[in-house]
Amino acid sequence: MSQRPTKVPGIPKPPATVDPQTKVYLENLAEAVEIRLGRKGDPRDRAITLRELIDSGLAKDLKASAWDPNNYGAGNIGFAPEPNPVLTVPPQPTSFTASGAYSMIILNWDFPRYANHSHTEIWSHDQDVLGDATLAGIDSGRVFTDPVGSGVSRYYWIRHISTSDIEGPWNASSGTSAATATDVAHQLSVLAGAITSSELATDLATPIGNLPSNTNSELSSLQSQINTLSNVAAWASGTAYSLTDLVTYSGNLYECATAHTASNSNKPTGTSSNNTYWTYVGAFSSLASAVAGNTSSITDINYINSSSNSAAAVAISSLNTTVGGHSTSISTQASSINGLEGQYSVKIDNNDHVSGFGLSSSAVDGTPTSAFIIRADKFAIIDPADTTTGLTNSPPADTVPFFIDSGNTYIKTAMIEDASITNAKIGNLSADKINAGTLSANRIATDSIAAGKLKLDSNILTEASNGDLILQTGNATRGVKFENLSQDAVGVLASAVQSSGGTLSNQTLWPHYFTQSSPYATYTTSDGYGGSSTTTLPELLYLDLSHTKIRETGTYFVDFGADPYGSISSSSTTSASAVYLDVYRKYKTSSSYSLTASRSAGSSYYGSNPLTVKIGKTALTLSVNYDYKFRLYGLIKGFSNSSIGSATKGMQGGHIRIIRIHKAT
Repeated sequence: MSQRPTKVPGIPKPPATVDPQTKVYLENLAEAVEIRLGRKGDPRDRAITLRELIDSGLAKDLKASAWDPNNYGAGNIGFAPEPNPVLTVPPQPTSFTASGAYSMIILNWDFPRYANHSHTEIWSHDQDVLGDATLAGIDSGRVFTDPVGSGVSRYYWIRHISTSDIEGPWNASSGTSAATATDVAHQLSVLAGAITSSELATDLATPIGNLPSNTNSELSSLQSQINTLSNVAAWASGTAYSLTDLVTYSGNLYECATAHTASNSNKPTGTSSNNTYWTYVGAFSSLASAVAGNTSSITDINYINSSSNSAAAVAISSLNTTVGGHSTSISTQASSINGLEGQYSVKIDNNDHVSGFGLSSSAVDGTPTSAFIIRADKFAIIDPADTTTGLTNSPPADTVPFFIDSGNTYIKTAMIEDASITNAKIGNLSADKINAGTLSANRIATDSIAAGKLKLDSNILTEASNGDLILQTGNATRGVKFENLSQDAVGVLASAVQSSGGTLSNQTLWPHYFTQSSPYATYTTSDGYGGSSTTTLPELLYLDLSHTKIRETGTYFVDFGADPYGSISSSSTTSASAVYLDVYRKYKTSSSYSLTASRSAGSSYYGSNPLTVKIGKTALTLSVNYDYKFRLYGLIKGFSNSSIGSATKGMQGGHIRIIRIHKAT
């Protein structure tokens, strides 16, 4: 084929001698051609040549023989497909990625384009050490899912394996890493246990004062003491006093130490020392105030303790009110111990319903750790501009970014860089990329789906290593059923292909002799004296079809043919070729076959015509009660050995395909 573009001549004006109507026609024709050549009009409307497509890389070069668009066939297919090469060593994997999901890691890579590809090995390890990696699995496609569980990190390597078990190179020496999400339920359980068991959480949950179990009896005793203090009489001379009797004298309270009769010689005296008859208790007015403070009090306690080995400081403030048997206390506590631990808390105890918050910091194995815990039925962060809602009421949603109520967290708007979610209920999802181990949906609407394999229940749609599309049914006895299809929609029920070229001998008879009787593969001649001779054509290919593969009686289409090869003189008047198909059948319980049909894929004569491919198509009625044999035969006449390859003559590319078009309506 010439590498130089063919020069297209200019189109002259129509001759002046033509009639006006013809002149207009020729001018319009010339203008249309010049538009397509790009000599007129918008350049975007000109035609693209095959040479331009090849030069741009959008098309491959033609085969060595010129393409005849009027004689399309296996030996004359025009554009040469880009075949997948057969490689001694598989290629290095490309575009390998690993994506961690919740409990699975999803691996993707480019499907290898070589004809003898078998599968891809996937190796993994928890460290980036290829030498210690183990085989995680194999896959014949380009996606692999590794169910490693939650909270797991892995490094991965892959390599392709050929049909000869030859190992290709690794995708890289360094592993491709991915990690699954942490088990949220387990982590929540751990964190919740750690928080609720902490000293701070325990302190927040403890009622203020932590009243003992005998609180009622203690209160009765206290009330008795209050009554006693309220009824103490003043000391009087001449009164007989018993042991532990109480008296007041000069603003002080005294307790009788020895039974006696009062006189001026044994009256109470002093504020800090005892005499023989009386023991000083305290100032009577201060004790009375202390008793009255038990029903409504403000308490401040400041405690400081230090020694050569430890130091502690505690400050506690408490407010308490009691009305009609209902008590509410507010307590603030701050503490610092040994310079290693500190705690600050605020609590409200409303009739044993304790709420509050606390902040603590302590050292664990020498490492400081802190906690901030809130104990409340509702928690929210409110826009400072909103002051219309009480603190114990749920504020309006438009002023609250998030709040917690009854154990549920409500978030108005969230921006999360990395989220691990056990179960998600999403009304509308917009995503740039979704990696999933399993995607379950009632409907998927998309422009395209890129997949190494599509599984439809038990049926699998995948691509072979040579680029062929394969639909593998889950049941070997079932086929593919098409409904409401156009005339060119087909399903191949059975097929056979000639494994290699078949060497044939030249026949002496012309093709049309064999079509005069059936079967087409044989022809019997008579010598006129009662004798005869039979010529049988050589078989190129056969296909047996069992009744078990025929799911319904009806019309089936058969595609058959072969491609002659060899050499013929272009001036030959004795050359010819033909391809025939004979079909036999038998009842499923019978043992003998009988001829049911003979078909021709066409014949050609003289010159180079017999070298053209022979393709035939026919419709046959097949029954579910019969077994069938399809036999393909070839004829050549006047052929010489080919000067290319094995220097033989014959037919190649023989094929038989049985096709069913099923329409339910």
